[in-house]
Amino acid sequence: MYRNIIVAIDNSKRRYKVLERAFKISKILDAKLNIINCARPVAKEDIEPYFYGIEEFRIDEHTDALRDAGKRHSEKIIEEAKKLAIESGIKEKKLRVLSIEANPEDEIPRIAAKFRADLIILGSRGIKDIQRAPLGGVTSTVMNNVKCDVLVVK
Repeated sequence: MYRNIIVAIDNSKRRYKVLERAFKISKILDAKLNIINCARPVAKEDIEPYFYGIEEFRIDEHTDALRDAGKRHSEKIIEEAKKLAIESGIKEKKLRVLSIEANPEDEIPRIAAKFRADLIILGSRGIKDIQRAPLGGVTSTVMNNVKCDVLVVK
């Protein structure tokens, strides 16, 4: 059935439930599990409006610092996910983890095609999405831009 699974996680607490579900499915099916976390790129344009007119503020230095902090946080999340996967019984030879600086709605479908995934598992809403929305923006975009099945964990 499913042989190559992608589980996409963010930094919300909901990721633990998504991971738990992915671990169970992967073990039952003896499928390869690819855990990915996408850190959104930080652009100068994203933070510049908050510091407009402050001459001593060196926007490029702070953009780089924010980008580096985001990468470190993403790597921390993915290493924790790897540790949890192994502790849950996922074999290392069946496990791949990726921390990527990219927009998740673009990168998840690209990786799914590249890895020839037959299932993507992700949460129904991420940290940015409105609580009452049935599906978050990333989830909805991914569902509409992949050929494989998508399991949405509430």
